[in-house]
Amino acid sequence: MIVLTALIGLSQMSEAFAHHILGRPSYQLNEDSNTPPTLQGETEMGDYYVTYMIYPAFPKPEQPGRISVYIKRLDNNKSFDGTVKFTAHRDDVLSFSSSSGKIENLGTQRLDDSLYRQAFNFHAAGDFLVRAKFQSNGEDYTLDIPLRVGAPKFIGPIGIMVGIFIGILLLVSIVQYRRSMTGKIRSQHQSD
Repeated sequence: MIVLTALIGLSQMSEAFAHHILGRPSYQLNEDSNTPPTLQGETEMGDYYVTYMIYPAFPKPEQPGRISVYIKRLDNNKSFDGTVKFTAHRDDVLSFSSSSGKIENLGTQRLDDSLYRQAFNFHAAGDFLVRAKFQSNGEDYTLDIPLRVGAPKFIGPIGIMVGIFIGILLLVSIVQYRRSMTGKIRSQHQSD
């Protein structure tokens, strides 16, 4: 009877309320803590190994975001200690026009805790190309980072091309159908 009472009592207990998420205290969490980067990449550029991440996971217009760039030497794994200049421009078909293709200077950053942090805040949705430039031993290094701000377009350039192709196919088939029907009607009139 005692064992049965203890089992019933244990099953009725509510779950424990913890203030930790995966072992981290909740007071250490901020807006980037549980958000994965939207884009993460790594590359080797000359004597350097470069890693970059963009936060938040889904950048939106009129909301701040951040790019983190790690630059380390390949030979001794030491961080590059210089300045990195960040610029951005639209990366779409309209960027070839003079008004929308202008390059915006985001800022020049110095090394801070083994990385370069650059904030951004774009006012309109679209595809952008963020360029990080630095110079070491007289050699220029350029890293291009694609960035999508806001929801993607419903129909992109590939969708437009597919639509045009389907439209041309439909037009050709209608013209061919009309020609064949006209030929049948003429042959009917000639046989009568």
